[in-house]
Amino acid sequence: MGAASSSIRDLPENEYLKKLSGREAISENDPFWNQLLSFSFTIPTNRNISPVPPRPVATQEQARNALRVDTLQL
Repeated sequence: MGAASSSIRDLPENEYLKKLSGREAISENDPFWNQLLSFSFTIPTNRNISPVPPRPVATQEQARNALRVDTLQL
């Protein structure tokens, strides 16, 4: 969370989570929001290291249509 990587073990000590869940109001202009919502990730340089395998467009369109007409089966 924030500009640094975190793990589940670090959550109890995470200052951003403490501030977010605290009782004190956070101003909409507080730099906290920029830090909390900042992230970084490495973009794969080729398809061989892509973490998500590509899905056919037809499958994606079928899923969208199923949601639209409420026929999605889980």
